[in-house]
Amino acid sequence: EGAIERFVAWRGGATGVPIVDAVMRELRETGYCSNRARLITSSFLVRDLGVPYFWGALYFQSRCVDHDPSINWGYWKGCAGQYGHWAHGE
Repeated sequence: EGAIERFVAWRGGATGVPIVDAVMRELRETGYCSNRARLITSSFLVRDLGVPYFWGALYFQSRCVDHDPSINWGYWKGCAGQYGHWAHGE
């Protein structure tokens, strides 16, 4: 199973992990999910499934009713561990 298949399962709420699947179904059906739910699903996609963070960022951008580009992309980059140099005290 490759990254595309894992992403499709995540997006469709079919990962087999109940909390992740419930959040993804909620997002698809309502356009909303809580901040904690975003943390859970983004961490799962990037860290557990090994899918590139920008796939998740683009999906959330297309689905979230309350989408804000700077928050969304900053959040996803942070989840992927891609912080700016400011995080290193520079």
